[in-house]
Amino acid sequence: MREDLGITPAPQLTGGALAAVPVVVSLWIVFINGIHAISKRKEQLAEEEKKAAVAQGIKTEQEKLADTVAKLKEKARADQEAAVKREIKKALEAADRQTDETEPALESSSRTPLETTPAGKKESE
Repeated sequence: MREDLGITPAPQLTGGALAAVPVVVSLWIVFINGIHAISKRKEQLAEEEKKAAVAQGIKTEQEKLADTVAKLKEKARADQEAAVKREIKKALEAADRQTDETEPALESSSRTPLETTPAGKKESE
């Protein structure tokens, strides 16, 4: 055995360091719980911001959709009006053609038999 180590007992030499262990452990628990609470709060705020951003995005997209639907409805209405006008124009042109075709027949049928001969010449000539 070594005799140069002195006569101070080991627990007396380590007593100061070992006395700090309960303080460190209790402070460590408080520190870890604080970090955990901060982390949870940060996650909660991030989730709230995410929900707000999604709600804002949905609102923006719904407004865009409503705007697009309104524009498409207006375009469809204009197209429908154009189609109706086009069909009316076609009907009027067809009626004009039919009138033009029937007018010569009416003119020839309105002549009296004395005015025309079988050869289609007037008798007065």
